[in-house]
Amino acid sequence: MTDPFTLLGLTPEADDDAVRKAYLQQVRLYSPERHPERFQELHAAYEQLREWRGRVACRLFSLPDPDPGRLLAPLLQADATAPRPAVKPLQELLGESVRGFQLTATSRGKG
Repeated sequence: MTDPFTLLGLTPEADDDAVRKAYLQQVRLYSPERHPERFQELHAAYEQLREWRGRVACRLFSLPDPDPGRLLAPLLQADATAPRPAVKPLQELLGESVRGFQLTATSRGKG
């Protein structure tokens, strides 16, 4: 199955109402009578994301692994004469790699 957020056209920060609205909109486009396979995918995605616990689990366990080469390439090419990379760019790159794991108040929803 594809990513449930992508399937429903949502961002990982979506709340309960946004998930419900996106699901209903997709069901109007892909009714179970005309598109039974697509409807099953949509329903499975909705069941997974309808509560904040499911959205958190999906975010934690379905994120792609960070690419350390891409994260460190700018630091390694920055300045050959510098004894070590600057702390600020390194912190920004590390923050980017773990940003998907951060839980925000909006992702918790009402529950």
